[in-house]
Amino acid sequence: YCQNAIASPITATGNNLLWYTVPSGGTGSSVAPTPSTNVAGTTSYYVSQTENGCESARAKIDVVINTVPNAPTVTNGSLTYCQGSTASPLTATGSNLLWYTVAIGGTGSSVAPTPSTNITGTTSYYVSQTENGCESARAKIDINVNYPAIVSLTSGSDNQNVDVNNSIQPIVYTFNNIAGVNINGLPNGVTSSVTGNTLTITGTPTVTGVFNYSITTIGGCSDVTANGKIEVLKDWKLAPNSYIFDIDY
Repeated sequence: YCQNAIASPITATGNNLLWYTVPSGGTGSSVAPTPSTNVAGTTSYYVSQTENGCESARAKIDVVINTVPNAPTVTNGSLTYCQGSTASPLTATGSNLLWYTVAIGGTGSSVAPTPSTNITGTTSYYVSQTENGCESARAKIDINVNYPAIVSLTSGSDNQNVDVNNSIQPIVYTFNNIAGVNINGLPNGVTSSVTGNTLTITGTPTVTGVFNYSITTIGGCSDVTANGKIEVLKDWKLAPNSYIFDIDY
């Protein structure tokens, strides 16, 4: 038996059976004993039969109680994936592993499952190990599938040409499933602001050049980068009281 399993009364075939807990002496009982499984180890029982008032030698029955092993070891009891990403088969360390999708009952599989990442949410898997015919309790592994990070251009152009000291067309991005964003590479005079899940880029560049900016996500289950360009040109407009002369030679 496995430790703490439910045992049945011991059986033997004979006449007028008498049951003992010692190989000789003692007082026999006509009631077959039910072994205790509380403690691991081996306990011996003995049984005789009686015919014509004569009692036989005693037959020996050993009842072996095996220790139930601990639950197998899992490296990480909680794994996180982005929706639609590629998952790996689950792993655990133990003997004769059995994998389940329920905490109690069900039918175990010796093949480690590969979690599905098609649907967001948390799915739990369970794994036991077996030693000496005794199955352990089940260790739990939670698989969390989160929405992927999203950064989308919702207004304005992410590729602009503008004269220096002139305002750019506002550029608006929305982001979802992340904690926030970082932005780098804007020209002097152009700034960004975040309200809720909206990033707005506005301002008046004060220097010329080509400025490739990038937006990177903070937090979330994936890293996303959005890129854009603002090219700031020289302002060729004439100052007041300036003239253009066309001279023919």
